Amino acid sequence: MNLPEWSALSHVLDRGVSLTPLEQYALSQWVSRPPIMGKRYERDRKQEFQYLERLIRPIKAVFAHCNHPDEVGRNSYACCVLLLKEMYVRQTTLWAWDTTLWLETIGVTQQDYAHRQGVIHGERQLPQANLRHQLISCAYLLGGITIHRFITDCNLSASARSIFGRKRVNGARYAVADKLAEAGVNYLNIPGLRVCTAWALLLNRSCMLEELTLDVMEEVYQLSAPSKGMQQGCLAVVQALQLAGILSQPLAAAPVPKPPRERPRPKPQDTLPVAWKEMIEEWSKLTYGQERTVASQRSRIAKAGRWTMAVFPKANNPAQWTASIAKAFVEAVCTMKVGDWNRDQIPRKGTRWGEELRAAVRVQIINAVRCFFTECQAAKLLPDAFDPAIFLRTPPDLLAACGPNPQVIQWDIWKRLEQAGLSLTQADLPRPTELPKGYHVEATYPLEMVRALAAVWLFAGLRRDEIVRLPIGCIRWLPATQHFDRSSAKRARRIVNLRVPANKSSGPFDKAVDTRLARALDAWERCLRLLLSPKERRRGLLFVWRGRPLSVNYINQVLIPLLCRKAGISNYDARGRITCHRGRATLATQLYQAGVPRRHVQQWLGHQFARSTDYYLRHDEEIVPETVRSAFQAMHVPHLSPLMPVPPPISTPTTPTCEEPVALTGMLAHLRFQPHETIQSLALTARNSLSQVQEQLSLTAAERHALVHAMELLGTIAIRM
Repeated sequence: MNLPEWSALSHVLDRGVSLTPLEQYALSQWVSRPPIMGKRYERDRKQEFQYLERLIRPIKAVFAHCNHPDEVGRNSYACCVLLLKEMYVRQTTLWAWDTTLWLETIGVTQQDYAHRQGVIHGERQLPQANLRHQLISCAYLLGGITIHRFITDCNLSASARSIFGRKRVNGARYAVADKLAEAGVNYLNIPGLRVCTAWALLLNRSCMLEELTLDVMEEVYQLSAPSKGMQQGCLAVVQALQLAGILSQPLAAAPVPKPPRERPRPKPQDTLPVAWKEMIEEWSKLTYGQERTVASQRSRIAKAGRWTMAVFPKANNPAQWTASIAKAFVEAVCTMKVGDWNRDQIPRKGTRWGEELRAAVRVQIINAVRCFFTECQAAKLLPDAFDPAIFLRTPPDLLAACGPNPQVIQWDIWKRLEQAGLSLTQADLPRPTELPKGYHVEATYPLEMVRALAAVWLFAGLRRDEIVRLPIGCIRWLPATQHFDRSSAKRARRIVNLRVPANKSSGPFDKAVDTRLARALDAWERCLRLLLSPKERRRGLLFVWRGRPLSVNYINQVLIPLLCRKAGISNYDARGRITCHRGRATLATQLYQAGVPRRHVQQWLGHQFARSTDYYLRHDEEIVPETVRSAFQAMHVPHLSPLMPVPPPISTPTTPTCEEPVALTGMLAHLRFQPHETIQSLALTARNSLSQVQEQLSLTAAERHALVHAMELLGTIAIRM
């Protein structure tokens, strides 16, 4: 048996328990001295432990009375360690604790208990709920406090059976059920009857039904106000006690009336013609695509059917569509609003009902209808009455309006989010009352897990589903050179790769990440051995808690609002709500503006096509005009006349010479004075010159930005010519 080193515990215990000087000396020596091998020292420690038994004996008596599960004294030992630690922290003995101190130790909720006592459970690898149940019994029996009236999430039936005995509590419950059965009441249909009976016995501190009073039952009824089932059970217990002659009058509080049940609204009838439904079903069997993509396309095509039924009621079949109807549909989509031609025409809460549709949504509707008619005509399901590629063509103004528009987070806001994610503490974690409905389990996530999730979002640039599916051991430390030292100083300079699982556009791949992300994930993986069960570790997922994987919506619904609250900012900025995907675009833009080539950013994001990367990269409004201006200044030669011939380079003898050679002052000056070469070759030559400048000179960040954009401009010119 090896208790933690609390050498100052001896002078604390004598405040509530009178210890002799010999006992105080033995206790301090036993706690502070490390174990020493040898028969003599072992005999001395056994004698000292006998004095410590005076403090541990009452706790063991509670375990023996309540019949708590205690494998080889493991739970009773951990309970003693926890209570001794609390006595040392508070500088008071167990016998002097009041209700407030017991509540701080046990916690009003399970989450409060986990926040305070999580370290002890991590060291002993004990389940939190079971040990808290045993501490409740200690407070009830040793402290003489009816602790159940102050805590919220306690198994009252199990606690009553542990304190009073299973036979006595069940006997009281059966007596209540028998009295109700004699009165013709079906006690099986009364919710909360068993829990309410146990609660009444605990508050009365007696297992005898004959000792229950009306004041105790009124207190039970008031405490069970949030639960209608508990109130019904309390009224049933009072009725049984009246039938048994124990109580002479009913409760003064009237039962809570049940609110009238609202009738469900009738589901609106769909106006989509039958012919359109059948044709959409046939098309969905022929087309290629994922199930989710086909489902979204079906809803967009159905809009065209409902529009046709409203505007052209005689042409209620897709086979009756003509070129004029197709053209009218494209014009109608250009003026369509949110909610038009939906199945449910009732406005929904939280939607932009009646507002203008975004250009990208309009393009998707036109593309879906065009794909529908093209594939149906190719499969001979519809006649070739018109050409969908011509008459269902997307208008150019819509295509121009839905170009790339990266939703990048402002730099100052992003830096504050980074500082908040790296400085998270236990006090910053959310409580169940602060979370949306259905997220109470997420309130018990360990601090290391939340820190790792925040670091992944801030430094990895992953999608939500990729974060959820990260495997254990996804961090790979690679040496920066062939020989490296494993010390912490060398480890910080090593290359860190993150193994990204397969996604919708690519297979598994490795990407370079920040070392701060690697340290956060390493800390969480070390905690997996203590906090997760072997079954959870066998699943292979990194973010798993209590047998359940991380929810996909946790980052947007819980984590990002938590970081914004920690940073003191709102989770909405000028571009809308801060989401997980906006962080991905922010990191990609930071890499691109730091000088990383576009193709490398594409590989880092895991995109298959370069066009997808354009939707994540935002050009700096100040750097782009300055880049173009610098390029034109580099091409301008102020002391040369535009009509004056320029001497050719020595390496090109075919170029005509000039009698008076003029020295070139700019590296791009020869672009305007070589008429024998094509513009494409000139642009490529200038681009190579800028590349040499970038490699040979040490440039600032602004100069490097200017060179990168100038090379891109010259490459675009070479492609167009």
